[in-house]
Amino acid sequence: MIYPLLDILWWNLLGQWMDFIFTYCSSSYLRGYLLPKFSTTAPQWWKDSWGDSYNWYHHLTNGVPDGAFAWYYKHAARDRYSDWVGKAADDVARPIVNAVYNLLGSLSYGYTKFSHWINSIWGRVGSFVPWWTSNLASGLDFLRSLFPGDIRDGIVSWYDKFVAWYNAAISWAQTRYEATRVWVTNTGSWLVSGYNTVRAWYDRSWCWLDDFRYNIYDRITAWLGPPWYFLAGAWWELQNFYNTVWVPYRATLHDFLADPLGWLYDRVETELIRRW
Repeated sequence: MIYPLLDILWWNLLGQWMDFIFTYCSSSYLRGYLLPKFSTTAPQWWKDSWGDSYNWYHHLTNGVPDGAFAWYYKHAARDRYSDWVGKAADDVARPIVNAVYNLLGSLSYGYTKFSHWINSIWGRVGSFVPWWTSNLASGLDFLRSLFPGDIRDGIVSWYDKFVAWYNAAISWAQTRYEATRVWVTNTGSWLVSGYNTVRAWYDRSWCWLDDFRYNIYDRITAWLGPPWYFLAGAWWELQNFYNTVWVPYRATLHDFLADPLGWLYDRVETELIRRW
């Protein structure tokens, strides 16, 4: 229920007065004279906030309120003032809402108020803004800048643009197909001839290839002949020569081959000094 504005202002004035007295007057004697007195029956505007009469009469002593009563009273009066402001705002906004209704039609089911519809849009769009834009408008403007120039300038429609892209794709595919067909025509006979040549060689050689694959050691040793058998028989002698001769004396051999005369001179000089 919306109460008269003068009554609401009077209730708020009393609430502020009682709050002032309890804040700045510590004398209970003076408070008895300065505070207003109330009947034990709670008014309806009070019940609209607190639901029952208990918080009204429980905080009255011979009609004089205590601090809790003052707090309840002030907030109930403020609630009635908020109701009146909301009703007044609705009265002002209603003609605007009706004008929008007449212009755009009714909202879909479930959107009983314009604010519900706006909140629903907000819930679907969300508050997220991409990193590359500061707000929705600039983001849409940036996305528009990515459109082809003739689309932005309204020279062609999206339908015409898609038709042009479709025709370009078909033309590209036809060009590639024709190029592939010419290549096959020019190289097909060569490929067939090469395949026939390789196939004929394989038909003649497949027995030998299979035999070589399964008997590779025997075939290689047969090709090498006597040198292989000599190398296989002399393997241990060669290994013994390597370990007993080559490894110990390879540095000496290297020095001799690098400078034979110098090497002989050093050996003679060493022997003469030893015998001296």
